[in-house]
Amino acid sequence: MVGRSTVSFMVMAQWIAALRLVHWPGPIFLMPEIYAAGAWIGVVPLRNLVTWHALKRAQEWDSLLWIDADHMVSTGLPERIEEIGHLPIVCGPYFGREFPFEIQAFDLAPEGGENAVRPIDPAKLLPFLQQGKSALLEVAGGGTGCMLVRKDVLERMAARRGGADVWRADRIPWERQLALIETGQSVSGVCTEDILFCLDVREALGEKTYLDLDTRMETGHVGEEPRDRRHWLAAHTVPEGAKVDHAALAKAGYEVRPLNRAQRRQLAGKRR
Repeated sequence: MVGRSTVSFMVMAQWIAALRLVHWPGPIFLMPEIYAAGAWIGVVPLRNLVTWHALKRAQEWDSLLWIDADHMVSTGLPERIEEIGHLPIVCGPYFGREFPFEIQAFDLAPEGGENAVRPIDPAKLLPFLQQGKSALLEVAGGGTGCMLVRKDVLERMAARRGGADVWRADRIPWERQLALIETGQSVSGVCTEDILFCLDVREALGEKTYLDLDTRMETGHVGEEPRDRRHWLAAHTVPEGAKVDHAALAKAGYEVRPLNRAQRRQLAGKRR
């Protein structure tokens, strides 16, 4: 874990509390802060360097867990890792900082060509997130904000491409960007190293990536408050009776549902 003064102490304190609940052995090594900041070389060389250090002591661990330093985690995370560690790549759900707080996991976007992805259809996630159901969904890729990678996946990628190129980022060709924009997608123009790693592993090794909706694997960005499933659900559901175009919302993947009795009472109280 790399920590810096710019990261809230609350995050680090919560990390320590979670890790002390179990005996969690693993390699420990220091990282220069200049690498962590990413100001000079970016995150890709850092990720390759961390992976190289870990593989040098591969006999000490089975899976490598990536967690961003500004994420709050569940105290049940170590237990969940024991249950899913046999899978090649598992991403935990975490959510964007800005409305509509999209989940940081992606499906392939066939209309965009090779290595093009799009956010997961909200209709695919709503039944699970609303009811708190645990599920493992196959996805094209996810974020290293919370990503568990089985050791042999990293070893095989390093053997194929060398230790300095296990992780890479790439520019999306302009023609594919336009194709995505025309379908209403938000495009950054870059396929980042986390998503691209999942795509590379799928193509080179035939291994799958999963999104784990178990709450123990769920993390949240820390800012003014953690961004979690409450924000995502609020952005992707609309109460019945609201003055909106229900047909358009349903077509876009939103669910229109009535308020329950408790929600109606709460809303009535606020109106008074």
